[in-house]
Amino acid sequence: MQNFPRYQDKTYCSNHQKKNTAPACVFASLNLPEDETIFIVPSDHYISQIDKFWQCVETAQKFIENHEGIITFGIVPTRVETAYGYIQSNERIESNIFRVIKFHEKPDHDTALLYIQKGNYFWNSGMFMYKNEYFIEQMKKHSPQVIEPFLRCTDIESIYQKVPSISIDYALMEKTDQIYMVKADFIWSDVGNFKSLKDLGTQNSNYTVLENSENVFVKTTKPTIVIGVDNLVIVESENGILVCDMDQLDKLRNALKKLDQK
Repeated sequence: MQNFPRYQDKTYCSNHQKKNTAPACVFASLNLPEDETIFIVPSDHYISQIDKFWQCVETAQKFIENHEGIITFGIVPTRVETAYGYIQSNERIESNIFRVIKFHEKPDHDTALLYIQKGNYFWNSGMFMYKNEYFIEQMKKHSPQVIEPFLRCTDIESIYQKVPSISIDYALMEKTDQIYMVKADFIWSDVGNFKSLKDLGTQNSNYTVLENSENVFVKTTKPTIVIGVDNLVIVESENGILVCDMDQLDKLRNALKKLDQK
């Protein structure tokens, strides 16, 4: 990894202030050469077909070398999924490159089903590639409130106190015009909930017995017996117990907010 010259030769930045992805992308970009091609990749996603992944990366890199803009990776959906955002694509630019029309928030079940049926909607992987000079220019144009604190100061703690908490999707991807997409058909998961863990092969806890029950995920410290129910998540932690329909895990965040109010 290259060092970040403006920040005391660090190759990474760890900060206790959670300010989402846009400030992190800006921090990296301002510490790399303007002619650099930058690839933003979440650190906690699962990709099993590495060869296919790198083929898509090479396709994106070749495209961005000859086109001005930002390219994202749209995952070919394999099911109706309400836990992911979607990318709506349009015309094909090259064999596996498409123009992006719009980014969509996580849909309800009926909307997600409609996306799948239309065939030009893809899961938003959160991976982006761009030429650094173009990215910095677009951030100055569309989200000056994010980039200007970095340009005025080099103390990262002070910067993070001033910079807004905002994702790169909101700060830039939904505003800039030149957005393209690589159609990615490798197996991918953002490991965002317990269903994802089960799909990736995580086993139930020891001393779990299932009787007349299917598609049940159990993570508990005590012996657990499940009888006559399907499609269920049962998770125990030191803070509490979760029992949830597998298809309604997207409601967990709101339920936790209600719990905090009690």
